Amino acid sequence: MTRGTQILLLLIGGLLLLGGGIVGIRIFTFARGEKYRPLFDSIETKYRIPHGLLFRLAYQESRFRDDIISGAVRSAAGAVGMMQIVPKFHPEIGEAGALDVPRAVDYAGKHLSDLHNRFGSWALALAGYNAGAANVIKHGGIPPFKETQNYVAQI
Repeated sequence: MTRGTQILLLLIGGLLLLGGGIVGIRIFTFARGEKYRPLFDSIETKYRIPHGLLFRLAYQESRFRDDIISGAVRSAAGAVGMMQIVPKFHPEIGEAGALDVPRAVDYAGKHLSDLHNRFGSWALALAGYNAGAANVIKHGGIPPFKETQNYVAQI
């Protein structure tokens, strides 16, 4: 991204902040992820995920922050990488795969698609990605956890 583009995004973001709350912050933060857009487009097509959904999920998980993507910062639950995969719950990809952006995005795309096939809705698939499929089953829908309800609503 050129310096001029960055300045333009900051100006637009500032105007949106004045008139529209945190929308400007999201635009600037999404810009950090734009270099990954072709990868997400490809994976969304591969797994028949609605355009932009997996990209938005990645934003929700990591905000496209380099320290999270690199694994320097981990979640309290042990999630790592852009897609915040917990290696102990996903040993088939492991930590190395969770930190490898193309592998992690492909894995997350397949996982989200599998959850959609299982539950029949993207909202429930997102809830399963965040809280685990067992919790979606246990609660007969989006679990009553504030984090999960906010996660689904924000995506």
